This record gives sequence, structure tokens and C-alpha cells, in this order.
Amino acid sequence: MNRGFFVRSTLGLFAILLLLAAPAFGQPLEWEPVALSDSLGFEINSTQRDAYHLFPDIERFVSARFFTKNGTAFRLEYSCQTPLGTSKIISRRITATVWEVTRAHVRMVETGQLRRTQPLPATLPEPELQYRMALKFAALGRYDVSRALVSDLLTEYPASPSASEAATVQRDITRLSETRRVLFLPGGLLDQSGRTDVMVFSGYYGLWAGIAIPTCLQAKEPEWYALGLIAGVPGALLLTNRLTRDADIGRGRASVIKLGGRLGTWQALGWSGLADWDGRGVIAAGL
Repeated sequence: MNRGFFVRSTLGLFAILLLLAAPAFGQPLEWEPVALSDSLGFEINSTQRDAYHLFPDIERFVSARFFTKNGTAFRLEYSCQTPLGTSKIISRRITATVWEVTRAHVRMVETGQLRRTQPLPATLPEPELQYRMALKFAALGRYDVSRALVSDLLTEYPASPSASEAATVQRDITRLSETRRVLFLPGGLLDQSGRTDVMVFSGYYGLWAGIAIPTCLQAKEPEWYALGLIAGVPGALLLTNRLTRDADIGRGRASVIKLGGRLGTWQALGWSGLADWDGRGVIAAGL
């Protein structure tokens, strides 16, 4: 390997990384507090969290606040207690879609709360009972049940006042029943937009490992290389799937993981080659 070429390539790569990272420094983010509803206000406490069935993933929840930047970017900042009794604040970016469907859920909860404050007649009509049940399940995040109840109500009692009111919320209920990344269901705080990229990268890395491991072990039989090619990719995919199934893997984190893997392999191969290691040592270092 040409020593000068490798050193120049490495320095050039780091220079490019610094240039790409430079615009990110020194730019203040003007985040402003924003409320899901007037009733909730800017800060959500544990009582409100339970009433609105929000943030089921957060253990030992204390409080939460939302922030927005120009109404297009959103951030959730919440505090919780650690096992040691101290408190910590965690900040997570959320998409505009997550923000909107969470607001729709809050509207559904408040619609149900308002409905329960209205006086009940001596005999509760079946359409009204069904509509209240739909709102109750919506408040619990069970929009699959709520959607079925509303659909049945509109079919069986189309002329009832309850059906007329249910028709106004049917669109929100349908949308909420089809959305998975929401803040009122488990896993809603996980950003897995980059998980597919990591899975693809792990497949390529498994292919490389399937060849590199038998080489490092100085395998003579071709069967070992065949086994590495056959088992490397699925083994890497299964392991990565298990490790990232419940992990926060956004596109930024996925990019860092891929960059770390490629840059680490490149540096190990390059510096061990400059050190005049034999071929087996170079591959072992890269692996």
C-alpha cells in the first residue's frame, strides 16, 4: 500500500467531516413552548399524563413539556426519576406527524371528558351508550375498538343525535387507529427511521465477516469459507434485528453507526498495512 496515498486520504476524509460538521456549530435553536391543548397547558404533570394516557414508555415520570421551532420542528422534554432517586431531563425530537396525531388524541380524550360531565337521562339510549364507550376506549388509546364502535353506531343508528356527533370524530379515530408511532402507545418515543439502514449495513458487514473470520483462522478447507458466506449475512441480520428491535435508531444515529463501522475498518486495514503486518494480521485488524 502507498503510504503517502493512505495518509493523504485519511487527512482528506477528516477534513471533509469537519467541513460538514462546521455549520452545525454556533447556530442557536429558538425553541418555544407549545401546548397540546389549553386544558393541559405547557407542562404536563403525572396526573395529567395518567388522565390522557400519555407516555406509557416513560418509567418514574415526573413532568413533560413540548417545544416547537417555527411550527415545523418539535421536541419533547421530559423529566423522570432515576433508580437512585435523582431526577434527569431527557430531550427527544419528534416529527410533525407525531405531534399532530398526539393532539388529535388529546382532543378525543377531552371530548370524552366533556361528554361525561353532561347530565344523563333517566334511561340512556343505546346509541348514546355506544358513543360514550367509543370515547372511553379512545381515551385509553384503544382506537381499534373505538373505530369499530363508531362504525357500528353510524350503520345501526344513522339518524340518532349520537351518530351525528360520532361522525364529526370518525376521521380522527380512523387516523389514530392506523398510526403506530404515537405518544399514547408503547414504543411511541422510539425513532426507528434509520433501522433499515443499519440492517442493510449489518448484512454487508456479515458478508465481510463471513470471509474474514475463516481467513484469520487460516482455514484451508473451502467449506469453511462457504459456511461463512452462508451464515455470515443471516447471522448478522438476526443479531442486529434483536439488538435494534426496541432501540432508538434514528437516521442520524444510523449514519454514525455506518460511518463508525466503515471508518474503523478503513483505519485498521490502513494502519496495519503501513505497519507491514502480514495479510492475515491486516484482515484481523480490520475485522
